[in-house]
Amino acid sequence: MQSTDERQSIIDSFPDFITASQVAAMTGFSNATAFLKARDRLERDEEFPAPMPTQLRPMKWRRDAVAAWVDGLAASDPIPPAHGGNVVAFPARM
Repeated sequence: MQSTDERQSIIDSFPDFITASQVAAMTGFSNATAFLKARDRLERDEEFPAPMPTQLRPMKWRRDAVAAWVDGLAASDPIPPAHGGNVVAFPARM
């Protein structure tokens, strides 16, 4: 398990525009596929930032927007489960 400082160092090394894999690492998802499956719900219900409109493939997000979302989430309640789910995902510790 990574310490908070190690995790922050990795995130700080990301470029300004990040891929789904990097978003997954920042948000605590196990991989890009898990994040992409939850993406629509996060954007709709949790005000997660949308990917850059000029990027079609691969989708890219602004690192600072994702970091701000994570910082705001860390101070709030856990992420509610997807419809029909019975597991609550807690935000990653930064």
